[in-house]
Amino acid sequence: MKSRILFTGLISIILLFYYTTDTRACFPSPLEGTECRFGLFVPYTTHMRTMDGMYFSFFNMKDVDNAKGVEADRQINVDEWYAYTHHRIDKKSIYTLLYNTDPVAFLGAADHDTSFTNVYHNAFFRYLIRPENKKLLDYMAIAKHGEFFTHADPVDPWDNDFNKPKPINSLHDPITAALADSGMDAFLRARYLYLDIRYSYYYPPYERDTILYGFSQVDEEYTELQRLPIKTVVKGWAAYFNALYISMLGDTARGNYLLAQAFNMSNDKKSPIFRHFSVDLLGQSSRYVQNNSELANLYVLAAMHRAGDAIPHIEKIYHLDPSNQNLSFLMTREIAKLEDRMCTPKYTGIDAQIGYGYPRYRYEPFNYTTNDHAHMEKWKAFLKTALADSVPKDKFFFNLCMAHTLLIDEKPDEARTYLTEAKNYTPSDRELVYQYRLTDLAVFISQATVLDTKFENETVAAFRWLDRNRDHFENADLALRQIHLLLSYRYEKTGNIPRAILVRAGYNGYSQYNTVATGYYFDLDTSLYLYIQERATGADAEAFIKTVKGKTKTPFEKYYADVVAADTAECSAAFDAAGSNYLREADWVSALRMFSRIPDSYWADDYRSNKMLTYLNADPFVAHPFDNHALSHSMDSTKRYSKKAFTRHLVKLLTNDINTPDSLLKIADAMYNMTYFGNSWILVRNSWSAFDNVFGRNEWGGSNILSPRYYDYYACRRARQWYQRAYDTSQNKEIKAKAMLMMAQCDKNFSYLLSAGKKPGSKALFDRFAKNYADTRYYADLVSTCDISDVKKQFFYFTP
Repeated sequence: MKSRILFTGLISIILLFYYTTDTRACFPSPLEGTECRFGLFVPYTTHMRTMDGMYFSFFNMKDVDNAKGVEADRQINVDEWYAYTHHRIDKKSIYTLLYNTDPVAFLGAADHDTSFTNVYHNAFFRYLIRPENKKLLDYMAIAKHGEFFTHADPVDPWDNDFNKPKPINSLHDPITAALADSGMDAFLRARYLYLDIRYSYYYPPYERDTILYGFSQVDEEYTELQRLPIKTVVKGWAAYFNALYISMLGDTARGNYLLAQAFNMSNDKKSPIFRHFSVDLLGQSSRYVQNNSELANLYVLAAMHRAGDAIPHIEKIYHLDPSNQNLSFLMTREIAKLEDRMCTPKYTGIDAQIGYGYPRYRYEPFNYTTNDHAHMEKWKAFLKTALADSVPKDKFFFNLCMAHTLLIDEKPDEARTYLTEAKNYTPSDRELVYQYRLTDLAVFISQATVLDTKFENETVAAFRWLDRNRDHFENADLALRQIHLLLSYRYEKTGNIPRAILVRAGYNGYSQYNTVATGYYFDLDTSLYLYIQERATGADAEAFIKTVKGKTKTPFEKYYADVVAADTAECSAAFDAAGSNYLREADWVSALRMFSRIPDSYWADDYRSNKMLTYLNADPFVAHPFDNHALSHSMDSTKRYSKKAFTRHLVKLLTNDINTPDSLLKIADAMYNMTYFGNSWILVRNSWSAFDNVFGRNEWGGSNILSPRYYDYYACRRARQWYQRAYDTSQNKEIKAKAMLMMAQCDKNFSYLLSAGKKPGSKALFDRFAKNYADTRYYADLVSTCDISDVKKQFFYFTP
């Protein structure tokens, strides 16, 4: 692998391999994004977003990544102009004129229109209009004309209508005239050649042959540009447009080959090169390669298009060109795929992103266990070969890759062996130092059998080192988020749920994107709510709150809890979740105690207020058997309750009025409305969907066994018991009618749950209801809104 820049700073063996302590704890802000996929191994992904979309592929590279690359190349261009002006003009002025000055404003100022005062005051513009710099001003005018004609603002428009005539062809003659100046220096000549190559891509079809004589002129200009004895960013830009131009005129295979060779020449163009490259032309394009390195470059682009299994391409690249500068990125990416497939479902409850069989972006169902481990073994085999054949400068990275792979494979003891071997070699840059420390800590966490005080002290010391050195690692936010997730998972597996909540809540970088199998994503405090809801009891949540608000804390507790305590909303979300869990557990008094500790400002927040108004907007003490979430039915009241008001009223009914039939029916309705089928499900859950992965399944684990935590929520067991009690206690026929029909509805829901969508077994109760209570007002009101045959169908088909 290509040798990277060695350390020039003071990075000692102690710094690299032994943890230090620090009294400061840093909590980075959450990353922007829509989804959290597990990915701890993220070196060598500069200008590539990590673990979103198709594994650094199409959907990622066209947006944020391209913006990073564009900015990197702009800075290089500004540096070149800064040097060309003999450091007389400040870089900010150069940047502003090149990239933040409208072409119309520049051209107006150049024509002495004094109304463009901002341009006139720019130091670089004042430099250009000096008489001795006329050639520079002429060049900039042509460049700004081209920017205007191509509507580049400032990135090139990749999706142009090429059949629409553009006046850009008018720039060909002045560029040609400028290039005829034999005294022009290499700096300006390179930029004029680049402009002509670029603009040729935008010429209307009917102009290309007459002006540029087909391939020849663009090829000749490109060859001249590359031979100029200067190093300049425009050579990479020109390589991209030259490849596109040749493809556009018909030689798509050669253009594809040139795109692959141009990939390493420009940060700016990496994203569009990836988008234009055609894997289907790989065989034809390979006819143009002149050496193994060029063939390897073709396989690099082909491998990047493989969101599934890219190992065969990686093996070819390593065989052809072990020092290829993209190999480390592709190896990082392949490990990230394994992390997503094997760790994302385990740590987050959502599925891995893509299958193995297709070369590009298509999804496929597959047996995760079989395919994951087969892929893992194939990857290990490649790494073993690479380790045996590699030169010393690559062995640190290769050992690190193997260690992390074994960590994913849940073999931390074997991973430790490769980490120890890595210490015999010198890492090639700071990224590998940081990644080593991340992997080392992850192995330490995974190896621990007892998560005691000693373990916590060593862990927090390691985190503080990572926090302190995060600036040396571009993807530190992502990596740190993942390793805290791993720690939370380890606590969860030992049964210490309050600690697991503490880690997730304290390290908000992960908490923002925690999710369940339904695939819904929430903001920071609601994701804390969600994790508590899915994995904790009310007592677990309350224990977490006591840790956060406690006056005496261990260093580990302080590291996480201080940031939570500083944010009232986060603690309020915990009280909210704890109260909701207590409701689900039928601990009504504890639920009321939790809701009573939440300040009114928490509910006044626009997000929460709108959500509660939307989903807790019916009387939870009035249930309807069929219009489960509807509010318009005449049997619904318009009375509204907050969570605290609901719980207070429920406690009153349960303690003071429990022996009255009317109260029993209200209690039963409340129990029903707190289920998946009721109008107030939000009292005990954060989200509801017709696509919930719930019927007959454990939400988090995906098994075919109903989670006991949700038995009452999905099977309506508790509601059924209260309706039975109301039915048995009351002598009122109206109450008995509703209680019987709602028992039938509960039986239908329960039967549906167990029979996975087959016809439920509630017909007997419905027949009794129809026979014995047809003379009630309840029956009349029910059938007045829908035909009795439609009502009957409700007991044979699931319609929430």
